[in-house]
Amino acid sequence: MNVPIDVNKSNLMAIIILNWNGSDDTAACTSSVLRAGSNPDDIFIVDNGSSDGSISILSKKFPQIKNILALDNNRGFAGGMNFGLRKAVEMGYQYALLLNNDTLIIQPGVIGAYLSALQINDNVAVVSPRIVNNKNGTGEQKDLIVDSKGLKQLGYRFLYPPYSGNWNRNIQRTENDLILEEVLMLHGVAIAVKLKVLQETGYFNDDFFCTEEDRDLMIRVRASGYKLLKIANYWIYHRWSGSAGKNSSFTIYYKTRNLWYMRNRYHSKRYIIFSYIKLFLVSIKNGQIKAFIKGLRDAFRGTIGQGVKHVE
Repeated sequence: MNVPIDVNKSNLMAIIILNWNGSDDTAACTSSVLRAGSNPDDIFIVDNGSSDGSISILSKKFPQIKNILALDNNRGFAGGMNFGLRKAVEMGYQYALLLNNDTLIIQPGVIGAYLSALQINDNVAVVSPRIVNNKNGTGEQKDLIVDSKGLKQLGYRFLYPPYSGNWNRNIQRTENDLILEEVLMLHGVAIAVKLKVLQETGYFNDDFFCTEEDRDLMIRVRASGYKLLKIANYWIYHRWSGSAGKNSSFTIYYKTRNLWYMRNRYHSKRYIIFSYIKLFLVSIKNGQIKAFIKGLRDAFRGTIGQGVKHVE
């Protein structure tokens, strides 16, 4: 039986929120975490070298939060979150909840649900509730690959070798009424992780900077024998790419470049061809063909970490 979770207990789960020139979004996200009853001592705001005065703004707005940590340059999602994760390990935390700053905790009990799901058994490494588009909990953001059906799913299973495993989700209901689905992938915008597992499998790969680093991490976690669980009866609201923009030049550049890195690690050539055709069309539709071309150029050059700065 799961023991009741005290979400106010310090040094159990660190809550890490990454900020980059987005103090308004970060303040809204942080406020939602505080309203959910979290201990301010467990909240870490990592600022990724912002130039908009975010540190001063957030420090004045949240004087009760002591862990507002400033990096001297933008390390991307991977590097910024890794900094927060290592700080949490250093301070003795067992778990960490990683939140994009464009997420909001609205549904009561979701932080306790994260903890309960992580504590189901030792093989559970990463958990997430449903990620939704609407503040009333509707409009789930589906994964293009693992949430596909029928012939489309068969096509992805052929195209995408890293997603090996059981595509028929194992669903269980716990004694405290969590509905848990074992999945092949989770959205990285609001995941909770076991820190001892990341110490074993490795943190986010800094080479990615941002985009695809979450998929890379989860593929490695699953390859090490651990499970990913979706908490199907809980949700978090996500506004979509508050810092970078869903189809901005920044996002298109890093998606284009990092797909090549993923290809080198995991993907078949047939999947990469399919993905680049789709991304090329998205780039044209959003007027970002230059970012697409620069992403391809830097992929072939082997550029890692932070790429061309014009895309910021």
